[in-house]
Amino acid sequence: MEIRVNFPSDDKTAVGVIVEGELDQTTLQHDYWSSLSKKDQQAIVNNGALEFNLAKVERGDTAGLAWLINIVKDARADKVEVSFKSVPDKLLNLAELSSAKQILM
Repeated sequence: MEIRVNFPSDDKTAVGVIVEGELDQTTLQHDYWSSLSKKDQQAIVNNGALEFNLAKVERGDTAGLAWLINIVKDARADKVEVSFKSVPDKLLNLAELSSAKQILM
């Protein structure tokens, strides 16, 4: 899995995160928030918004869904709004089965 982060030059645009590859138990080692430097965490908190683009996710499983849910939980603790764009159908179906679909929508 590869993650690219785009920090905007203004305060009106969400920090953009592009996730590529497989979002599953074999690729996920740490939760997203703890993998960030303190500087990057503070930049996201200051911005107040974080958008994940999942268009290039090739595969996702329940571990990937849990990873995304954890991102929302961690961000909300710091009053950061999280949104998801281009969520793969399989992840949406998993989210629906686990009553977590509203988190990804």
